[in-house]
Amino acid sequence: MHIRVSPPAVAKALRDTFRTQGLVSMVDEHGVVEVHDPRAANDRDARMAITSAIGPWKAEFPQADAQLVDFGN
Repeated sequence: MHIRVSPPAVAKALRDTFRTQGLVSMVDEHGVVEVHDPRAANDRDARMAITSAIGPWKAEFPQADAQLVDFGN
């Protein structure tokens, strides 16, 4: 999954939050975080883990926004 973070300056903090939750993630120079859950049995489980991991980050950066990016369209 790819998540666009605004402002991009806090994308690394989201990446770090994902990593503390056991998710594999990296961030690019545009503030897009690529994240995967190696434990997830399917996409639904992965989305649930990723969504729940965003909560603590959002509490720390309430002014920030994270949106799922669909590069398939």
